[in-house]
Amino acid sequence: MRKEFPQKTDRPFTASATRHVRHDIIAQLELKDPGKFIASFLTRKNLNYQVVLCDSKTQGAKLLAILRKHAGSAAIVYSPTIRG
Repeated sequence: MRKEFPQKTDRPFTASATRHVRHDIIAQLELKDPGKFIASFLTRKNLNYQVVLCDSKTQGAKLLAILRKHAGSAAIVYSPTIRG
């Protein structure tokens, strides 16, 4: 992409990369002295967190209830996908 669009700048973003992954991104993209802005999710006063214990039988209904409660708002849903 850099060869095709040399006038454009790189702006990679990540929401939850570990230190190792951040360094890997910088190395692979060959970024020179990139700005890094790292903050805790606790500093985000505009976010609402819902942590709900559920199983495969109740997950769908609980998710729909939360989404309906916050209808019209943006949402990010994290759900475990690895079976233990």
